[in-house]
Amino acid sequence: MYEASFQGALSRVEVRQEKLPELYIVPDAVGVAEAVGQAVADLQSRWPGLTGRRCGEEWKLEIPDRFRVGHEAHFAQVTNHFSRYVSDPEAMPAWETPLMLAKYYVSTKGVEISSRQAGSRAHKIEQ
Repeated sequence: MYEASFQGALSRVEVRQEKLPELYIVPDAVGVAEAVGQAVADLQSRWPGLTGRRCGEEWKLEIPDRFRVGHEAHFAQVTNHFSRYVSDPEAMPAWETPLMLAKYYVSTKGVEISSRQAGSRAHKIEQ
């Protein structure tokens, strides 16, 4: 199961695990509903059949089954993108750079802290 929430300046985007993961937009400001409608319309050329449905104050994105992939297929997609970025760094979109740096920092810092703590425990055992 997977759930996530991303807070923006004008709304929150939530992935909620129902039967399948579903995407919701929870507006925090006036005008978000119109922007969601326009964004969904703009995405029709790439993702035909994608729709937005109002659920009270929220919007649920209705994703056609043909665009849903399982965990393994999604992992393969992410791996392919990563491999392309490694072989051609210029292919990486500008918005991805700060996210990659943040992920790298968190991962390497976690390993560093974990190694330091493991070394400290090993030293105490030897004494």
